Formats: sequence, C-alpha cells, structure tokens
Amino acid sequence: MNRGKNPIKLRMEVLVPSLSELKEGYEPIPDASWVELEKDYFFVEPSKYAVTDIIITVPNDKKYLGKKYQVYIWSQTVGGGQLPIALGLKSRLLLETSEKERDLSKEFGGRFEFAVFPDEISLEDLKPGEVCDVKKIFGKLLRVKNRSHYPHIYEIRSVSPKRAGVRVKNGYEDCPDPDLLTFDKSKFELKGKKRARVGMYLTFPKREEYAGKKYLFAIRIRLWEQEFLLDRYVKLYVTTVE
Repeated sequence: MNRGKNPIKLRMEVLVPSLSELKEGYEPIPDASWVELEKDYFFVEPSKYAVTDIIITVPNDKKYLGKKYQVYIWSQTVGGGQLPIALGLKSRLLLETSEKERDLSKEFGGRFEFAVFPDEISLEDLKPGEVCDVKKIFGKLLRVKNRSHYPHIYEIRSVSPKRAGVRVKNGYEDCPDPDLLTFDKSKFELKGKKRARVGMYLTFPKREEYAGKKYLFAIRIRLWEQEFLLDRYVKLYVTTVE
C-alpha cells in the first residue's frame, strides 16, 4: 500500500536469502525462478495497493519432497520522485513441500486429466534471423486435449528447461531466451472432451553467437485451477546452421 501523498513507481523481484537471513528449520530456495510474479512493475496512487499473484512451481523431482524453503519478495520504489532515496521492503515467503507425491488424476477421478501431442519436437538447420513456422518444418501443430468432462483454462508458455526441471541431454544446452519461441494463442478455455491446436514460431536473432548451436526449449502447458496448477511439458530440440 502506498501510504504517502504522492504516486510512486514500484518494482518487485524474487530474491534468494543469505544463510544469515533464514528462519530456523528453513533453507534457501534452490532457484529463484521457482517463484513467478504475475506482475512486477506498478504505478501506485496514494492510498492504493500494488497487487500481484505469486505462482510457485517446484520441479518434478523426488529430492524436493519434504522440504522447507525460504524466499524473499523485494519491493522497491524506482525512478524519479519526491524522495531523494529509494524505499524498499522485503516480504518473507516460507514454502513447505509435501512428504509424498500427489496423484491428482486419481484423487479427483480424472477431472483434470489432459494430454498434449506430440511430447517431443525436433527442428534442424534453422537459420538465425529467419522466422521459423514450426508446423511448416515439423509438419504438425501442438495439440492440447481436455480429456475430462469439465471445462478448463489452459496457458501455453516457453520456459527454461532448468526452471521446468527438464533434463538437458548431452550435446544440447538450455535455450538462450525462452521468449524466442512464441505461440498464436497463449491462454484459452477448452470445454470437456474438446481439443485445441496451437501454432508455434521460433526466431533467433541474426547474430554469430546463435550459429551452429544445439538448444532445448521447454514448452509448458498449464491447467489453471483456483487451488492448484497442473503442468505438462513438451521438449523442443533445435539445431542452427553454422
């Protein structure tokens, strides 16, 4: 909340705490990218609030079961203003993961079941500087099918494999920028037993650093619910020409 008499510009970011800042029994979050702010920049009028959703994604790995993690949300004023100094506030966020894995498909009788096809895509000899229509090269669109009888909202986004917990196989490296891969729809609703087709476009800047490379992109398909999120991932393997 802006308690001052003048509007402020505010930025939020996720910080990994130092060992001296930890609450007893907690450890620093392994990767700040696990915590995603729906919005991180605000213009706040006097007596108004900056509000954002916080989305937490823990990689699908058993080593993260039964853990307690700490992370900070750092809010600070930015840009010119009435004050000669910047003001900041650290909000501590404590996370605790369950001891056991949870199978939602069994727990809710398939209510949230959905499928994505294909689960792996390979593109070869892409030229930096040219727009790649994945369908024209791979021959298929990405397909999302709602296998339940209930309507659901889905979001598609390119993310770093490291963030997704997707292992990068030998010879490939993490994508340089997930935003190089775009989609013709990013969020949509599917009624029960319906499916959607999604076009994908990949463009590398025309720079020498992108030539002769082998990259892995992780395509995240997320089902949105009020109490939790469900993710599926598609691996996109890419090689560029020398």
